[in-house]
Amino acid sequence: MPSFKERLGATGKNVLDALNYQVLKEKVYNIGRYYYDFKSNSPVVKLDEWLDGIYKMANSFEIEEEWILGQYNDIVFEGSQGILLDQKHGVMPFCTPSYTTSKNAIEMIDKMSLIDDIMVNYVCRPYITRHGNGPLLTSTPIIEVEDSNNQWNDFQKSFRACKFDIDLLIHSLRIDKIYSEHCDHQIVFSHGVDVPHGLMEEVTEKTGYECTSFEFEHWLK
Repeated sequence: MPSFKERLGATGKNVLDALNYQVLKEKVYNIGRYYYDFKSNSPVVKLDEWLDGIYKMANSFEIEEEWILGQYNDIVFEGSQGILLDQKHGVMPFCTPSYTTSKNAIEMIDKMSLIDDIMVNYVCRPYITRHGNGPLLTSTPIIEVEDSNNQWNDFQKSFRACKFDIDLLIHSLRIDKIYSEHCDHQIVFSHGVDVPHGLMEEVTEKTGYECTSFEFEHWLK
């Protein structure tokens, strides 16, 4: 079994890879060879057709310099996945090969002197989740969650959930504070289920951060 670093070197991708067809093809096929050597009932993806589409789309974009961000008063940076899946702070090898904290956004903001007032929003469900292999870093009870967007499948496997763990949240916030200590912070619960009574008040008391909830479906209306 290859080490995590060896796997990262073989399968890690970035946007620039899509601008060169041969590089893109080799990296995508390496992912297929490493992860998907199994039988599946899922529809088969014709990779050559998919690669052609990605390559044409990537080469049709007009790439702007990052300094264009300085033309806007309000800028939103969207994070990726969860803090505890970060390649530096997560539990190897069950991580994503990227930085999932506020690190990248804060570094860009500071480098370009974009904005003075920075609000970091930690968006989370009112319970702990995990796809497939990897530890659930909590001792809270397992719960059943009905989520039409997260069903068992051949690639991600099972979807597991446990009751919310404030101690685990605090651990995640301590990690991110390494990069965002000088910023304002807010915790946002977002999902199609009710937040347990008293949870937001308890989170605010124990973290010192303002806590609110957000229903995407309500926002669409």
